[in-house]
Amino acid sequence: MDVPPRASCRRSLWAEMVRRRSAYCFVAPFLLAFAAFFLFPVAAALAFSFTRWNGIGAPQFVGLQNYFRLFRDAAFWNALRNTALFSALNVALSASLGLALALFLNQAGRARGWLRTAFFAPSVVSLAVVALVWKLIYNPEFGLLSPHLAWAAPALEGNPAGPIHWLESRRLAIPCLAVANVWAVVGLQMAVFLAALQSMPAPLYEAARLDGASAVQRFFHITLPLLKPTTFFVVLISLFDSLQVFVLPQIMTRGGLDLASDTVVLYLCRNGFEYFRLGYASAAAYALFVLTVAATLTVRAAMGKAEGGLLPD
Repeated sequence: MDVPPRASCRRSLWAEMVRRRSAYCFVAPFLLAFAAFFLFPVAAALAFSFTRWNGIGAPQFVGLQNYFRLFRDAAFWNALRNTALFSALNVALSASLGLALALFLNQAGRARGWLRTAFFAPSVVSLAVVALVWKLIYNPEFGLLSPHLAWAAPALEGNPAGPIHWLESRRLAIPCLAVANVWAVVGLQMAVFLAALQSMPAPLYEAARLDGASAVQRFFHITLPLLKPTTFFVVLISLFDSLQVFVLPQIMTRGGLDLASDTVVLYLCRNGFEYFRLGYASAAAYALFVLTVAATLTVRAAMGKAEGGLLPD
């Protein structure tokens, strides 16, 4: 017995609705958690950024007053300068060192597995542990660096020879934090670059060798162009990590002497959870968000305009 076309259409529609309902049931827990722990806090922070609120009483709407006050605050600009310096050092050092380690491991022989594990191991260590270890390394009295570099104190700190106060110096605090962060993240970036290197087509290198290209020429004309998407990914992830740095300065310096190592996230957390200016801290968080988007677009444009373009069209 033939099924009427209209009945067949209704059956198909019902089957499609049942199939979609099952799919929605499977993704519903994730969507609920995403809305509760991401979308709602983001929307609430945006609303609070236009208010004066201490976390206890009722929020008072103040419009853009928090943003105007933020950009007149010298402490915010100090934190922004420190964050920019930390980001520049961290991105440059971690990306270049990660690529260098990946190139080395790509040529290593039997020891490749052991070396890869050794270089990657710091990436799985908690940043809190990294901060405590490097705080001991930088200790001016019994740290590992000070006894061997005491002769460099006049050049590094401008003081007579003696213990180098790495984390209290306005000149050295941010670079010291950047070195500690590079040690913690370079293994992951090395793994990303190494995966890209090992997926490159061997015939290109063989043809270049037959044409008489040297190792340096093969690196600049084959390896680097093929690493364009990977380079952008590594730089972008490193930039995000740098702009949101919090654990290292919080544990190692607490902002440092005269806020020499204060960062934007440390600044907004101090205003929000120590001074209970949650509306003002929310405005600082959204200012950081806008700066992060602007920095990302700037990096994208700059890398796209590099020689040959670092990004594919």
